[in-house]
Parts: sequence; C-alpha cells; structure tokens
Amino acid sequence: MFKKVIIFYNFMEKISVKIDHKELSVNFWKTSHENLRGIFFIHHGMAEHIDRYKSFAEKLNSFGFHVVGHNHLGHGNNKENGEGVFAESSGWKKVCNEACMVNEYFHDLYPDIPAFVFGHSMGAFITISSLRRIKNLKGIFLTGTFLPSKGQMFFMKILLYLEKILFKTNENSKVHKINFQRLNSFFKNPRTDFDWLAKDINVVNKYIDDPNCGFNCSNSLWLDFVYGGELVLMDDTFLNLNHDIKVFLAGGADDPCIVNGGGIDGLYDHLRKRFNNVSIKKFKGMRHEIQNEQCKDELLTLMESFISNE
Repeated sequence: MFKKVIIFYNFMEKISVKIDHKELSVNFWKTSHENLRGIFFIHHGMAEHIDRYKSFAEKLNSFGFHVVGHNHLGHGNNKENGEGVFAESSGWKKVCNEACMVNEYFHDLYPDIPAFVFGHSMGAFITISSLRRIKNLKGIFLTGTFLPSKGQMFFMKILLYLEKILFKTNENSKVHKINFQRLNSFFKNPRTDFDWLAKDINVVNKYIDDPNCGFNCSNSLWLDFVYGGELVLMDDTFLNLNHDIKVFLAGGADDPCIVNGGGIDGLYDHLRKRFNNVSIKKFKGMRHEIQNEQCKDELLTLMESFISNE
C-alpha cells in the first residue's frame, strides 16, 4: 500500500511597499498550502532583524498562513536615519505607521482572509500600539514582553533626558548598555554578554556573529520605546476594538525581560480586561527568544491550536 505524502512548497520574495516617499523592502513568505487560513505579520525585537524569522515563518507557511515581515526603522536594511535610530522626531509613531501601511498593502491583496500579528519583545509593544489600524485582525501573539509600570516609564524618561543633556549625543545610549547588562546579571558566570537571549548557545553565538544584531540603540529610540510602553497602559489604545480578538502571550520562564514591571502575568491581567479570549504560556528553562529556543516547535503548535480552537 502506498502512503500519500503531501509537500507544501513555500518561498520568500521581496516586496517593495511605498511609504512616505520611500520604498520599504518587505519579506513575503508565501504559502502554497491548498487551504489558505490567513496572513501573519511579524514584528521583530530591538537590535535584531526580520531575516532571523525565516524558519519561524516557514513553519507558519506549513500551517497554511502567508507570512509578512519587514525591518523596523533603525534595523536591518531600514537604517535611513542610522543604526539604532527610529527617526529624528516622532519615531514610535513612524515605526507603527510603517507597520500599519504594510498591513494595508497586503490587505488590499488579500482582503478576505484573517490577519494575525506576532510581536516579539519591542515588537509586542509595536503590535499593541498599532491594534486599532490593523485590518481584519483576528488574533495577536506576543512573546518576551511585560506590562510596564507608570513609575518605571517615568524613571526611564528621567534617565534618558539626563543622558541627552549631559552627553549631548544620540548614538550608543548608555541606558541601552545598562539595560542589557542588567538582563545578563540574572545569570551566574555568563559566557557572553547575551546569555539572557537563549539557553541554546548556538542561538546566542549566531546572534553575536550577526552584524545586524546586538548593536547599541540610540537615546531617541529608547525614548520612543518608553512612549510605546506608555501606550500599552492607555485605555485609548484599546478603544473600540473587537473584544473577540484572540490574544496569546508566551515567554521563557527564565527570561529576565518578562519579570520587568508587572511582568508577563501583569500584561495577561491587563489584556484580559479588554479581550474575551486571552491565553498565557511560560516555557520552563527557556529565556528571551522562545521562537528560537528548543521550545520553538511547541510554541508554533500551540499558536496553531489557539487559532483553530473556536
């Protein structure tokens, strides 16, 4: 007896999306699955880039989803204002606007399929900040994130403004360096400066060897990021949203990022007041980049199941 084997081929192409008089290069991983179930938009984290999500996107392709992702301002091939810099002014709004314009472009191509957004770390804040403008949104998936506190955001702003006044430079924020060093301090005798990223040393090594990863971000980017954190706390961010949008939170139980502020549990409680279907999963022994950790297949399977379960 012959066993029928079905192979789904997928491929990635670069799409040029015109935004504010520039051509933004967007990765489009297109599924050939006979049952097209939706389209995923990926928002990457700070000091990394979208090409690192290749295998993650291809797995989503195998589930029947198109996948779209681009480099946020100051990252990858989108560094018109310099590495680690969003913009000279209104950086957070410009980053979120690019994300929404990319969504709009693909919504015009595929108007009848549901949209899902995956946001990692900084990308989780971008996802939340952009919620009201994402067309046909059915679910969001947030990893490596936390609920910031008002006090935490205020303190960060004071530090950043002091740095801006004292050092009179925007590049290579010392606050950036302090924050990343603090994350690594959670682990005894760290092998590298980025042990907090992943338990898997191969993931850490690849990150360190990648010229588009691990760079110092600017003072202005951090001020923009703080503004994004403040938006997470604002009721207006969630105004008039469909309460049936599915929300899935996940993080590594050993990720120092998710214990910041109110932690990922605090964000779970925060979002549960605004949406009817909110789930949370913490992976034992895993660190910040669970999408690259040994648990990545389990994460993707849980995401697919969360979408499937009505």
